[in-house]
Amino acid sequence: QAHACVAQAKPRTAPLRRRRARARAVASPPVDMGVRRRGARRGGAGKAAAAAAGEADEAGEATPQPQQPSRGASRSASGLKPDADEVLAAIETLYVDGLKPFGRILRKRLAERAAPAIAREELEQPRTEKGKAKGGSSLPDIDVKHLHGVCEESEELEVRPEEGGDWSAVFVDRAEDFVDIYSSVDTYSEEFWADASSYFGALTKEAMLLPGGRYSCAQMLMARHVPFLEGFSLGQVCHFVQLAISKRKVLGYSDGSVVPYAFSQSMVKEQCANCQKPCAAPGAGEDGAAAMPFATWEIARKCLHEILEEAALPEQGPSTVPLSNVKRLFRSRYHAELSETALGHSKLSELLQDKRFSDICAVQLQGQGYIVVQVANPSPAAIAEAAAAMADDWDDKEQEGGSALEAAPQGTPIGSMASDLHVPLQPVLEDILRGSVAAPEADAEDWQPGALPTFTPQPSPGVPPSCTVRRWNANLAQAAAA
Repeated sequence: QAHACVAQAKPRTAPLRRRRARARAVASPPVDMGVRRRGARRGGAGKAAAAAAGEADEAGEATPQPQQPSRGASRSASGLKPDADEVLAAIETLYVDGLKPFGRILRKRLAERAAPAIAREELEQPRTEKGKAKGGSSLPDIDVKHLHGVCEESEELEVRPEEGGDWSAVFVDRAEDFVDIYSSVDTYSEEFWADASSYFGALTKEAMLLPGGRYSCAQMLMARHVPFLEGFSLGQVCHFVQLAISKRKVLGYSDGSVVPYAFSQSMVKEQCANCQKPCAAPGAGEDGAAAMPFATWEIARKCLHEILEEAALPEQGPSTVPLSNVKRLFRSRYHAELSETALGHSKLSELLQDKRFSDICAVQLQGQGYIVVQVANPSPAAIAEAAAAMADDWDDKEQEGGSALEAAPQGTPIGSMASDLHVPLQPVLEDILRGSVAAPEADAEDWQPGALPTFTPQPSPGVPPSCTVRRWNANLAQAAAA
């Protein structure tokens, strides 16, 4: 009751003061919140200033005057602790950029505002082949727990849980006009995309290396004042980067960097997928581990089914596995490489959405990453679609003369699985024709193969029933013709 009385007696001028402070913070340059670089030891302001001066003297540059820490900001072993006004001002800038204030983006924005010189320097300096700024990032850490607590306590913010364990903090009295950077809707003209292709195609080798994240990549493009992106907000440029990678094939990935599509691993993977070849041989690991065979459709189905079954929790609905973990689980559990290009797809997400997996899993976007969701009760249509696709694949494999898994190392999980999956598919008819099983009781002169009783064919492990039935009917026809 005492707390309630205090809350009622609290003057309502605080939100007004915060709004005014936020407006001043947005209009004025961001201030330093007491920058602590990642990995740096805690120390007084004098030590930090002396260290900065020493680094500048070694580089032959003038020593900049240190900025004073802002009111309410402090350091801790877990990162900077911004106060409420600084958090509200950072969220305001994200609204201006058209970006929803997710927790991870808000942390990034607060770090950039705490050390604007470092943020500007990292955008301007060349990138390494791994897509990172040379020397790594020196932006300060933000105390996540403290940040979440500040947002929870603010009367001007509403904190919401988001997918993937993230959260967001939005203004309670403001319309949410954010850009959906993951939207597949492309409203840009062909002329716009032609200008984009021309720009990225003319970049030098060093200039073509862009940060791997959409947010950082969009920031660098805006810092370069790219002509065809003039007038775009940061959120709109993030959406452009998404479309350029996922739909238009203007950009792609290479070793963690975003690069023009012609120089990307994405193009190489698409070419390999068209030929249904892996991008690289199933190579041994850096530690000299034995090479792993590539999983075929049958092996991939069986392994993925087991992975999802083992990930299921009682009374928790369909099980889920992060898409980024699937290949690692294939290697660690089954000693097999799941190559999407060897199975005709350029992306793993597209592979697992193939109709051959329609009765096993689905791929969904959760938060900022994809997850593989178990199909607990597949519909008859999904089962039929997967069975028909697998039957066609099995016939193609027979015409090619076998499977790559016949050479799988025995004694490994995939080797045992491979032998299980290659059981002969005509268990009754062939035995009768070879004489190892007694023919039906009838006079030898009257017995004909075509008059065999219609045994119910048993499907081989890992092979769809429709495939067994088709081969059964074909063998009956061959026997009748003989």
